[in-house]
Amino acid sequence: MKRSFGILASAIATVVMLGACQKEQVNSQDNGSEQKVAELFGTFTVKADYTEPVAEASTKTALVDGDSPYVKWLSTDKINMWEFVDGTENACFQTAQDGTHLSDNDKSATFDVSLDGTDPEGSTYCYTAIYPEGAVTKNGEIYSFEIPATQTLVNGNFAANADILIGKPVIQGSRISSGTNISVQFKRPGTAVKLTLKGITAGDLISSVKITAPKGQKIAGRCKINLITGKVYDQAYENGTNVITLNCGNIEATGDDVFYFRCLDGTWASGSRVSIEVETGVALYTKTVSLPKDYVFADGGLTKFGFQGMTKKYYKEEAIAAVDKVANDAKSEIDGFDVEKVTDYVKDVAKNNIDNAVYIAKEKINNSTTIAEVTKVRDNTIAKIETEVESIRPTS
Repeated sequence: MKRSFGILASAIATVVMLGACQKEQVNSQDNGSEQKVAELFGTFTVKADYTEPVAEASTKTALVDGDSPYVKWLSTDKINMWEFVDGTENACFQTAQDGTHLSDNDKSATFDVSLDGTDPEGSTYCYTAIYPEGAVTKNGEIYSFEIPATQTLVNGNFAANADILIGKPVIQGSRISSGTNISVQFKRPGTAVKLTLKGITAGDLISSVKITAPKGQKIAGRCKINLITGKVYDQAYENGTNVITLNCGNIEATGDDVFYFRCLDGTWASGSRVSIEVETGVALYTKTVSLPKDYVFADGGLTKFGFQGMTKKYYKEEAIAAVDKVANDAKSEIDGFDVEKVTDYVKDVAKNNIDNAVYIAKEKINNSTTIAEVTKVRDNTIAKIETEVESIRPTS
Protein backbone atom coordinates (compact mmCIF):
# COMPACT_ATOMS: atom_id res chain seq x y z
CA MET A 1 0.00 0.00 0.00
CA LYS A 2 1.49 3.37 -1.01
CA ARG A 3 0.99 6.45 1.14
CA SER A 4 2.48 9.82 0.18
CA PHE A 5 3.11 12.39 2.88
CA GLY A 6 5.30 15.36 3.65
CA ILE A 7 7.98 15.75 6.29
CA LEU A 8 8.55 19.28 7.55
CA ALA A 9 12.16 19.49 8.70
CA SER A 10 13.90 22.10 10.79
CA ALA A 11 17.53 21.89 11.87
CA ILE A 12 18.86 22.94 15.26
CA ALA A 13 22.25 24.26 16.24
CA THR A 14 23.88 25.33 19.50
CA VAL A 15 27.15 27.16 19.91
CA VAL A 16 30.18 26.23 22.02
CA MET A 17 32.99 28.79 21.78
CA LEU A 18 36.65 27.77 22.01
CA GLY A 19 39.21 30.54 21.69
CA ALA A 20 42.21 30.85 19.40
CA CYS A 21 45.44 28.93 20.00
CA GLN A 22 48.30 31.37 20.47
CA LYS A 23 51.94 30.78 21.40
CA GLU A 24 51.46 27.22 22.60
CA GLN A 25 48.37 28.15 24.66
CA VAL A 26 44.62 28.19 24.16
CA ASN A 27 42.49 31.09 25.36
CA SER A 28 38.80 30.40 25.81
CA GLN A 29 35.54 31.73 27.09
CA ASP A 30 33.49 29.97 29.74
CA ASN A 31 31.15 27.74 27.78
CA GLY A 32 29.33 25.95 30.59
CA SER A 33 25.85 27.23 29.76
CA GLU A 34 26.15 26.29 26.10
CA GLN A 35 27.24 22.78 27.04
CA LYS A 36 24.04 22.28 29.01
CA VAL A 37 21.97 23.53 26.09
CA ALA A 38 23.73 21.17 23.69
CA GLU A 39 22.68 18.17 25.77
CA LEU A 40 18.99 18.85 25.17
CA PHE A 41 17.67 17.01 22.12
CA GLY A 42 15.57 18.96 19.67
CA THR A 43 14.58 21.90 21.84
CA PHE A 44 16.48 24.83 20.36
CA THR A 45 16.10 26.30 16.87
CA VAL A 46 18.44 29.15 15.92
CA LYS A 47 16.44 31.88 14.14
CA ALA A 48 18.83 34.84 13.75
CA ASP A 49 19.06 36.59 10.38
CA TYR A 50 22.36 36.35 8.51
CA THR A 51 23.00 38.43 5.42
CA GLU A 52 26.58 37.57 4.42
CA PRO A 53 27.11 35.27 1.39
CA VAL A 54 26.40 31.61 2.03
CA ALA A 55 28.73 28.92 0.68
CA GLU A 56 26.98 27.01 -2.08
CA ALA A 57 26.86 23.23 -2.22
CA SER A 58 24.93 20.70 -4.25
CA THR A 59 24.41 17.65 -2.05
CA LYS A 60 24.21 18.82 1.55
CA THR A 61 22.94 21.32 4.06
CA ALA A 62 25.17 24.33 4.61
CA LEU A 63 25.96 25.90 7.98
CA VAL A 64 25.34 29.65 7.92
CA ASP A 65 27.81 31.17 10.34
CA GLY A 66 27.72 34.41 12.32
CA ASP A 67 26.80 35.46 15.84
CA SER A 68 23.86 33.04 15.70
CA PRO A 69 24.56 30.14 13.28
CA TYR A 70 21.77 28.21 11.65
CA VAL A 71 21.40 25.50 9.03
CA LYS A 72 20.44 26.33 5.47
CA TRP A 73 18.70 23.51 3.61
CA LEU A 74 19.23 23.07 -0.13
CA SER A 75 16.65 22.07 -2.71
CA THR A 76 18.84 19.10 -3.66
CA ASP A 77 18.93 17.66 -0.12
CA LYS A 78 17.49 14.16 0.30
CA ILE A 79 16.70 12.05 3.36
CA ASN A 80 15.83 8.49 4.40
CA MET A 81 12.76 7.72 6.50
CA TRP A 82 12.31 4.58 8.62
CA GLU A 83 9.00 3.26 9.90
CA PHE A 84 8.86 1.04 12.98
CA VAL A 85 5.65 -0.67 14.10
CA ASP A 86 5.65 -1.77 17.75
CA GLY A 87 9.46 -1.65 17.74
CA THR A 88 9.93 -3.64 14.53
CA GLU A 89 11.20 -2.06 11.33
CA ASN A 90 8.59 -2.10 8.60
CA ALA A 91 10.51 -0.36 5.83
CA CYS A 92 13.05 2.30 4.86
CA PHE A 93 12.17 4.92 2.26
CA GLN A 94 13.86 7.74 0.37
CA THR A 95 12.84 11.25 -0.59
CA ALA A 96 10.73 11.33 -3.73
CA GLN A 97 12.28 12.69 -6.92
CA ASP A 98 12.19 16.53 -6.81
CA GLY A 99 10.51 16.16 -3.45
CA THR A 100 12.34 18.81 -1.42
CA HIS A 101 10.72 22.22 -0.84
CA LEU A 102 12.29 25.12 1.08
CA SER A 103 10.80 27.86 3.26
CA ASP A 104 11.66 30.42 5.96
CA ASN A 105 14.78 31.62 4.10
CA ASP A 106 15.73 27.98 3.57
CA LYS A 107 15.87 27.30 7.33
CA SER A 108 13.09 24.71 6.91
CA ALA A 109 12.48 22.05 4.28
CA THR A 110 9.57 19.80 3.38
CA PHE A 111 10.44 16.38 1.97
CA ASP A 112 7.89 14.32 0.03
CA VAL A 113 8.20 10.64 0.96
CA SER A 114 6.19 7.63 -0.24
CA LEU A 115 5.65 4.67 2.07
CA ASP A 116 5.27 1.41 0.17
CA GLY A 117 5.08 -2.16 1.43
CA THR A 118 2.93 -3.77 4.07
CA ASP A 119 0.36 -2.01 6.22
CA PRO A 120 0.62 -3.82 9.58
CA GLU A 121 -1.59 -3.10 12.54
CA GLY A 122 0.07 -1.93 15.72
CA SER A 123 -0.29 0.30 18.75
CA THR A 124 2.88 2.37 18.28
CA TYR A 125 4.25 3.80 15.03
CA CYS A 126 7.69 5.41 15.00
CA TYR A 127 9.11 7.52 12.14
CA THR A 128 12.80 8.46 12.08
CA ALA A 129 14.48 10.57 9.39
CA ILE A 130 18.21 10.71 8.62
CA TYR A 131 20.09 13.12 6.37
CA PRO A 132 21.64 12.49 3.90
CA GLU A 133 20.26 9.49 2.04
CA GLY A 134 22.41 6.43 2.66
CA ALA A 135 24.14 7.79 5.78
CA VAL A 136 22.78 5.04 8.06
CA THR A 137 23.45 1.40 7.16
CA LYS A 138 22.12 -1.81 8.69
CA ASN A 139 24.17 -4.89 9.58
CA GLY A 140 21.97 -7.56 11.15
CA GLU A 141 20.07 -5.69 13.84
CA ILE A 142 22.64 -2.90 14.14
CA TYR A 143 22.08 0.50 12.56
CA SER A 144 25.16 2.69 12.25
CA PHE A 145 26.68 5.74 10.61
CA GLU A 146 30.24 7.00 10.33
CA ILE A 147 31.98 10.31 10.90
CA PRO A 148 34.82 9.72 8.42
CA ALA A 149 38.50 10.33 9.20
CA THR A 150 38.96 11.78 5.71
CA GLN A 151 36.58 14.58 4.77
CA THR A 152 36.51 16.40 1.44
CA LEU A 153 35.49 20.02 1.66
CA VAL A 154 32.65 21.23 -0.55
CA ASN A 155 33.20 24.88 -1.49
CA GLY A 156 34.74 25.56 1.89
CA ASN A 157 31.86 24.08 3.87
CA PHE A 158 31.19 20.71 5.51
CA ALA A 159 32.16 17.57 3.68
CA ALA A 160 29.04 15.96 2.24
CA ASN A 161 29.96 12.52 3.60
CA ALA A 162 30.41 13.88 7.13
CA ASP A 163 27.41 16.18 7.50
CA ILE A 164 24.93 13.79 9.09
CA LEU A 165 21.65 14.96 10.63
CA ILE A 166 19.47 12.80 12.90
CA GLY A 167 15.76 13.47 13.11
CA LYS A 168 14.04 13.31 16.48
CA PRO A 169 11.78 10.23 16.21
CA VAL A 170 8.07 10.95 15.77
CA ILE A 171 5.96 8.43 17.70
CA GLN A 172 2.18 8.17 17.35
CA GLY A 173 -0.61 5.72 17.92
CA SER A 174 -1.63 5.27 14.29
CA ARG A 175 0.08 5.01 10.94
CA ILE A 176 0.65 8.16 8.94
CA SER A 177 -2.19 8.89 6.54
CA SER A 178 -1.64 9.66 2.89
CA GLY A 179 -1.45 13.38 2.17
CA THR A 180 -0.71 14.44 5.75
CA ASN A 181 2.44 15.97 7.26
CA ILE A 182 4.66 15.20 10.21
CA SER A 183 7.20 17.65 11.62
CA VAL A 184 10.73 16.49 12.37
CA GLN A 185 13.53 18.38 14.12
CA PHE A 186 17.08 17.46 13.17
CA LYS A 187 20.37 17.76 15.02
CA ARG A 188 23.94 16.93 14.11
CA PRO A 189 25.47 14.07 16.10
CA GLY A 190 28.86 15.00 17.48
CA THR A 191 30.33 18.43 16.95
CA ALA A 192 30.52 20.81 14.03
CA VAL A 193 33.89 22.57 14.07
CA LYS A 194 34.95 25.89 12.57
CA LEU A 195 38.75 25.94 12.31
CA THR A 196 40.54 29.25 11.65
CA LEU A 197 44.19 29.20 10.55
CA LYS A 198 46.23 32.40 10.50
CA GLY A 199 49.63 32.81 8.93
CA ILE A 200 49.56 30.55 5.89
CA THR A 201 51.25 32.45 3.08
CA ALA A 202 48.63 34.05 0.85
CA GLY A 203 48.60 32.43 -2.55
CA ASP A 204 49.80 29.02 -1.34
CA LEU A 205 47.54 26.23 -2.59
CA ILE A 206 46.23 24.23 0.37
CA SER A 207 45.86 20.55 -0.47
CA SER A 208 45.08 19.18 3.00
CA VAL A 209 44.63 20.04 6.66
CA LYS A 210 45.24 17.36 9.30
CA ILE A 211 43.98 17.72 12.86
CA THR A 212 45.38 15.39 15.52
CA ALA A 213 43.36 15.34 18.75
CA PRO A 214 44.83 14.23 22.09
CA LYS A 215 46.09 10.67 22.22
CA GLY A 216 43.25 8.22 22.86
CA GLN A 217 40.56 10.75 21.95
CA LYS A 218 38.51 9.23 19.14
CA ILE A 219 37.13 12.00 16.96
CA ALA A 220 36.08 9.94 13.93
CA GLY A 221 34.72 6.46 13.37
CA ARG A 222 31.56 4.38 13.02
CA CYS A 223 28.82 4.79 15.65
CA LYS A 224 25.70 2.81 16.46
CA ILE A 225 22.29 4.45 16.57
CA ASN A 226 18.92 3.41 17.95
CA LEU A 227 16.49 4.69 15.33
CA ILE A 228 13.49 4.30 17.65
CA THR A 229 14.95 6.61 20.30
CA GLY A 230 17.38 8.58 18.14
CA LYS A 231 20.18 7.89 20.62
CA VAL A 232 23.76 7.42 19.45
CA TYR A 233 25.92 4.91 21.34
CA ASP A 234 29.19 2.95 21.04
CA GLN A 235 30.89 5.89 19.38
CA ALA A 236 33.81 4.95 17.11
CA TYR A 237 33.35 1.22 17.78
CA GLU A 238 34.87 0.72 14.31
CA ASN A 239 37.52 2.79 12.48
CA GLY A 240 38.10 4.91 15.57
CA THR A 241 40.89 7.47 15.24
CA ASN A 242 42.13 10.70 16.80
CA VAL A 243 43.08 12.14 13.39
CA ILE A 244 40.87 13.87 10.82
CA THR A 245 42.24 14.94 7.43
CA LEU A 246 40.48 17.51 5.29
CA ASN A 247 41.07 17.22 1.55
CA CYS A 248 40.95 20.83 0.37
CA GLY A 249 41.41 20.52 -3.39
CA ASN A 250 44.29 23.04 -3.62
CA ILE A 251 42.26 26.05 -2.53
CA GLU A 252 44.18 29.31 -2.48
CA ALA A 253 45.21 30.53 0.96
CA THR A 254 44.40 34.05 2.10
CA GLY A 255 46.42 34.11 5.33
CA ASP A 256 43.24 34.05 7.40
CA ASP A 257 41.61 30.79 6.32
CA VAL A 258 38.50 29.03 7.63
CA PHE A 259 37.71 25.31 7.39
CA TYR A 260 34.68 23.35 8.60
CA PHE A 261 34.74 19.72 9.64
CA ARG A 262 32.74 17.26 11.71
CA CYS A 263 34.02 15.22 14.65
CA LEU A 264 32.63 13.11 17.47
CA ASP A 265 31.77 14.85 20.70
CA GLY A 266 33.89 14.43 23.81
CA THR A 267 36.22 16.16 26.25
CA TRP A 268 39.81 17.01 25.37
CA ALA A 269 41.64 16.85 28.69
CA SER A 270 43.79 19.54 30.26
CA GLY A 271 47.49 19.00 29.57
CA SER A 272 46.90 16.96 26.43
CA ARG A 273 48.39 18.03 23.11
CA VAL A 274 46.64 19.00 19.88
CA SER A 275 48.45 19.27 16.54
CA ILE A 276 47.74 20.74 13.14
CA GLU A 277 49.45 20.10 9.80
CA VAL A 278 48.64 22.11 6.70
CA GLU A 279 50.06 20.90 3.41
CA THR A 280 50.44 23.24 0.44
CA GLY A 281 52.13 22.83 -2.90
CA VAL A 282 55.43 24.11 -1.53
CA ALA A 283 55.43 23.87 2.24
CA LEU A 284 54.20 22.08 5.35
CA TYR A 285 52.83 24.23 8.19
CA THR A 286 52.77 22.65 11.66
CA LYS A 287 51.77 23.60 15.18
CA THR A 288 51.30 21.71 18.45
CA VAL A 289 49.66 23.19 21.54
CA SER A 290 49.13 21.97 25.09
CA LEU A 291 45.62 22.47 26.46
CA PRO A 292 45.57 24.46 29.73
CA LYS A 293 42.15 23.10 30.77
CA ASP A 294 39.49 20.57 29.77
CA TYR A 295 37.64 21.40 26.56
CA VAL A 296 34.20 20.03 25.86
CA PHE A 297 33.16 19.42 22.26
CA ALA A 298 29.42 19.34 22.90
CA ASP A 299 27.04 16.97 21.14
CA GLY A 300 24.98 18.93 18.64
CA GLY A 301 27.11 22.03 19.08
CA LEU A 302 29.36 24.24 17.00
CA THR A 303 32.92 24.66 18.28
CA LYS A 304 35.24 27.38 17.04
CA PHE A 305 39.02 27.28 17.47
CA GLY A 306 42.15 28.22 15.60
CA PHE A 307 45.91 28.13 15.21
CA GLN A 308 48.40 30.85 14.38
CA GLY A 309 52.16 31.24 14.39
CA MET A 310 52.67 27.89 12.67
CA THR A 311 56.09 26.62 11.64
CA LYS A 312 56.63 26.59 7.88
CA LYS A 313 58.90 23.97 6.34
CA TYR A 314 59.72 23.93 2.64
CA TYR A 315 59.52 20.20 2.01
CA LYS A 316 60.41 20.47 -1.68
CA GLU A 317 63.68 22.22 -0.88
CA GLU A 318 64.44 19.64 1.79
CA ALA A 319 63.72 16.77 -0.60
CA ILE A 320 65.98 18.25 -3.29
CA ALA A 321 68.73 18.82 -0.72
CA ALA A 322 68.45 15.20 0.42
CA VAL A 323 68.72 13.92 -3.16
CA ASP A 324 71.71 16.18 -3.84
CA LYS A 325 73.52 14.97 -0.73
CA VAL A 326 73.04 11.29 -1.56
CA ALA A 327 74.12 11.92 -5.16
CA ASN A 328 77.28 13.80 -4.18
CA ASP A 329 78.22 11.17 -1.59
CA ALA A 330 77.63 8.45 -4.18
CA LYS A 331 79.84 10.12 -6.79
CA SER A 332 82.59 10.64 -4.22
CA GLU A 333 82.40 6.98 -3.31
CA ILE A 334 82.61 5.99 -6.98
CA ASP A 335 85.70 8.19 -7.45
CA GLY A 336 87.35 6.25 -4.65
CA PHE A 337 86.87 2.83 -6.28
CA ASP A 338 90.12 1.10 -7.26
CA VAL A 339 90.81 2.09 -10.88
CA GLU A 340 92.25 -1.36 -11.56
CA LYS A 341 88.85 -2.89 -10.74
CA VAL A 342 86.56 -0.12 -12.02
CA THR A 343 87.71 1.84 -15.07
CA ASP A 344 87.30 5.60 -15.39
CA TYR A 345 84.89 5.02 -18.25
CA VAL A 346 82.60 2.88 -16.07
CA LYS A 347 82.81 5.47 -13.30
CA ASP A 348 81.87 8.30 -15.67
CA VAL A 349 78.88 6.39 -17.01
CA ALA A 350 77.64 5.71 -13.48
CA LYS A 351 78.09 9.35 -12.43
CA ASN A 352 76.28 10.56 -15.55
CA ASN A 353 73.40 8.21 -14.76
CA ILE A 354 73.25 9.65 -11.25
CA ASP A 355 73.25 13.23 -12.57
CA ASN A 356 70.41 12.38 -14.96
CA ALA A 357 68.41 10.81 -12.13
CA VAL A 358 68.89 13.93 -10.00
CA TYR A 359 67.84 16.23 -12.87
CA ILE A 360 64.65 14.24 -13.47
CA ALA A 361 63.90 14.10 -9.72
CA LYS A 362 64.19 17.87 -9.31
CA GLU A 363 61.81 18.43 -12.20
CA LYS A 364 59.27 16.00 -10.75
CA ILE A 365 59.59 17.45 -7.24
CA ASN A 366 59.02 21.00 -8.45
CA ASN A 367 55.92 19.87 -10.36
CA SER A 368 54.48 17.87 -7.45
CA THR A 369 51.55 19.22 -5.45
CA THR A 370 51.62 17.03 -2.33
CA ILE A 371 54.15 15.83 0.22
CA ALA A 372 53.30 12.24 -0.67
CA GLU A 373 54.31 12.81 -4.28
CA VAL A 374 57.52 14.57 -3.29
CA THR A 375 58.42 11.85 -0.79
CA LYS A 376 57.87 9.14 -3.38
CA VAL A 377 60.12 10.88 -5.93
CA ARG A 378 62.82 11.48 -3.31
CA ASP A 379 62.83 7.90 -2.05
CA ASN A 380 62.74 6.36 -5.53
CA THR A 381 65.61 8.57 -6.70
CA ILE A 382 67.76 7.78 -3.67
CA ALA A 383 67.12 4.07 -4.22
CA LYS A 384 68.11 4.43 -7.88
CA ILE A 385 71.35 6.21 -6.95
CA GLU A 386 72.22 3.51 -4.42
CA THR A 387 71.53 0.80 -7.01
CA GLU A 388 73.82 2.58 -9.49
CA VAL A 389 76.66 2.55 -6.97
CA GLU A 390 76.15 -1.09 -6.03
CA SER A 391 76.07 -2.13 -9.70
CA ILE A 392 79.76 -1.14 -10.17
CA ARG A 393 81.07 -1.65 -6.62
CA PRO A 394 84.23 -3.79 -6.86
CA THR A 395 84.24 -7.11 -5.09
CA SER A 396 86.96 -7.77 -2.59
